[in-house]
Amino acid sequence: MESFPTALFCSDPLHCPHPPVGGDDALVFDRCFDCPDFWQNVRDLSQRPEGGEVSGLASALLYAQHRIEEINYRLQVNDREFEFLRDVGIFLQGSVGRDEVIVMALTAITAGKGYGLNRAILLLVDDSREYLNGYLAVGPRTAAEGWQIWNEIVERDESLEEMARRFLAEKLTDEQERFRELLESLSIPLNRQDHLFVSTLESRQSVHISQPWNEPGLDPQQVELLGTSELVLVPLLSGSRRIGILLADNIVTGAPISENDLHRLETFALPVSYAIERAALYERLRQELSNLTEAHQRLSAQQEVIVRMEKLALIGEMSADIAHRIRNPLTIIGGYARRLLKGELSDEQRLGLEVILRQSELIGETTSHLLAETDSQHPPRDRWNLGKTIAAALLLHAEKMKIQGISCTFEPPENEVIALFDLKKISYCLKIIIDRCLEALPSGGALEIELNRGETEISVSFSFDAGALLVDEEGAAARQPRDIELALVMRMLKQQGGQIVREKRPDGGATYRVILPDNKENEHG
Repeated sequence: MESFPTALFCSDPLHCPHPPVGGDDALVFDRCFDCPDFWQNVRDLSQRPEGGEVSGLASALLYAQHRIEEINYRLQVNDREFEFLRDVGIFLQGSVGRDEVIVMALTAITAGKGYGLNRAILLLVDDSREYLNGYLAVGPRTAAEGWQIWNEIVERDESLEEMARRFLAEKLTDEQERFRELLESLSIPLNRQDHLFVSTLESRQSVHISQPWNEPGLDPQQVELLGTSELVLVPLLSGSRRIGILLADNIVTGAPISENDLHRLETFALPVSYAIERAALYERLRQELSNLTEAHQRLSAQQEVIVRMEKLALIGEMSADIAHRIRNPLTIIGGYARRLLKGELSDEQRLGLEVILRQSELIGETTSHLLAETDSQHPPRDRWNLGKTIAAALLLHAEKMKIQGISCTFEPPENEVIALFDLKKISYCLKIIIDRCLEALPSGGALEIELNRGETEISVSFSFDAGALLVDEEGAAARQPRDIELALVMRMLKQQGGQIVREKRPDGGATYRVILPDNKENEHG
């Protein structure tokens, strides 16, 4: 075996410009592996014409160095990709906004700190599950535009999250408009089983297309607008649910997309799919919560109105009773005063009677004003939601139904029943009718309430399993002091143009239908 002269590897080991890490006693080879002269000498050895073991060993060293450089590069790439995936994963886990998730994902695919592809396009399945719509594209359209964008990224030296947030705040709307024609062209119905996008979703497998113009599953117009010679399609799936498709290409640089690039995109697509689905579910939940909160607020306001109307009704009844009690003696007093004034009286007597008459008239006017003010506390007729009025009336009886063990079912129609009626009077009527139905079920039972709208009328049905029936004739009701309320209900309904109809049931129970005229006010509400 040939000897290894030290001079071939280092001209002066003791005065090397690359000092050893371990000190002066370190081996020459440890000291010289980072020296450019060392590797130049190795290359010279590998090219010696006589060959031999030294030449072969030098070639092996050069090949090992090349492999080490490749491994180091791959390690750097893996470290960068690991850091990139960690940052993106943290962002996706903490984000509940769909646009935030989408922008971060597409930025990660196209940014040099991420996967470094030129362009990424996202197609999403719509809420009705009927169309695959182009939602957003990120990337340059020309080489000049690409270099401008990449130079700007280098100058800013932003992290992926910073780039995504700046894109979301400043460029999202502009990018959607810039790629609007392309995004609209890529949108297709999901029933097109012959199209490549749909088949990719159905197969749940990624597709790598090297010549899009020869792909029968793509429309020629789509291929022309895409304008790329190579394209990858990655389905976005969340369990069995189809989220959309991710398209990526190198439209500017034309660099080939490797199988490794495709595998990395497939790995990245999984957390992106879950993040998009989670953001959509969060938005749906937030909307449902908002609707429930709004409905609860409306119901609470309606209940407050009904309670207030009941109080006003009680005040009105008290005012009417007081007015009746005051007016009767005032009428008698005034009548006697007028009769006495027609006779012969002294001036002092006449003056006293006139004072009595004026004061009685003044009290009568004050009583009339009081009644008028009580009646004007709420507009007599307005547009109201009858379904919510019924629900509010039921709330007033919830405790009583719970104590008596009565179950009540009421489902308002899908389309709100808005009609013109006197809320105070109708609320009072519903309260009394529900109260009488509960009295007919002292030992518990079931009460079914149904609201229906016909062509010319609105009906509210009260059905219960009991033989005891409500007294529904005003004359018969008026004969019993307890039924004065029911007589008042019928009178109020009559004033609203409505009525109560009784229907006996074969099982011995009863159904009472409150019928009101339909004024079609909901068409204008």
